[in-house]
Amino acid sequence: MFKKLRKKEGFSLIEVMVSLLVFSIGMLMLVPMMVLSIQGNDYASKSTYAIQLAQAKMEELKNRNVIYSSQDVVGLMTRSWAVENESSSLKKLTVSVTWVDQDNKPHQVEIITYKSVA
Repeated sequence: MFKKLRKKEGFSLIEVMVSLLVFSIGMLMLVPMMVLSIQGNDYASKSTYAIQLAQAKMEELKNRNVIYSSQDVVGLMTRSWAVENESSSLKKLTVSVTWVDQDNKPHQVEIITYKSVA
């Protein structure tokens, strides 16, 4: 007559709450890593752009007959180039690009090459 009650399998509310707490703590521990990753990506992007600007100016200087020292501003980056006479037939070309990151830390990329002049 009486049916034997079977225990139902499943999760209790407390087990679900504890698992959500553990999951939340784990996610909060990942936040600093995500911030560092974003900052690293920003630095890599800006330094790559700075290198491209320096290379473009260096190619322009190497292909010119008349070379002079100067600087210009491209976006948030300052690009400067210097020409030094190493000898009567050799010039040293230096191109540097500087920028300031979001934490007001200065960064610089510099390329140096030599050009023979006839």
